[in-house]
Amino acid sequence: MTPANATIVTDLLKAAGFDFAVTLPATQVHTLQTSLIESPDFEHVAVSNEGEGAAICAGAWLGGRTPFMVIETSGILVATYALLRCHATFGSGSLAEAGPVADRLRDRGGRTVALHRR
Repeated sequence: MTPANATIVTDLLKAAGFDFAVTLPATQVHTLQTSLIESPDFEHVAVSNEGEGAAICAGAWLGGRTPFMVIETSGILVATYALLRCHATFGSGSLAEAGPVADRLRDRGGRTVALHRR
């Protein structure tokens, strides 16, 4: 991801009301992770595995925050149990986006596409 796209994603996450970032170090999204860490608009927690990240997001949500997690695409599979368990137990919402988000942030007319959350 380019630095410009990382800035776009960071700005859209802030505009959508997210305030708590959980990241797992990964090469594909390193630029985005750096942007989130440096932003004063997000509380940031780095984790060592995807399940831990999903559980921390659930805890942040229960505490009144609006969390999200940035992981590589393959991490969705690894985090599946934790995501489903947290939703079944606490009713926490989940939004999964697989693939390079920044490539789809502008529609064909060049307008910025907003991120939606439940």
